[in-house]
Amino acid sequence: VEIRNNRMVISLPGDVLFDSGKETLKKEGKEILGQVAGVIRADGELLKRYYQVAGHTDNKAYAGVFRDNWGLSLMRAREVLLYLVDDAQMPAPKWSAAGFGDTDPVAKNDTDGGRQKNRRGDLIVVPSVEEMLDLKSIAQ
Repeated sequence: VEIRNNRMVISLPGDVLFDSGKETLKKEGKEILGQVAGVIRADGELLKRYYQVAGHTDNKAYAGVFRDNWGLSLMRAREVLLYLVDDAQMPAPKWSAAGFGDTDPVAKNDTDGGRQKNRRGDLIVVPSVEEMLDLKSIAQ
């Protein structure tokens, strides 16, 4: 868990969630997502929050069924979203999904280690406007 771009982010390694180039969740990924959902479900304040599942890839070209890295990252985010809503029973109106492809790296893509860090799934706690800024101070 880290704060990134003014958002709380739970970052999960892509290789734990998915096989290379695939969008189907691995058993280990489902187990981890189930644990995260359990923590959220057990805390009434966390359960009220809005979340976005964000899929990310490295910059290596992807030419599979989803056409490109954006397509793969979006389908992976969708797969995580559906698992959390359908299987882990998270409230659907509080969740969304987005695919970032290779456009939001957390490491350089010039090494295997860097590319591995960039292949990830993020669960983002969406901040409320009140948490982001004080609109009253802007209006004056």
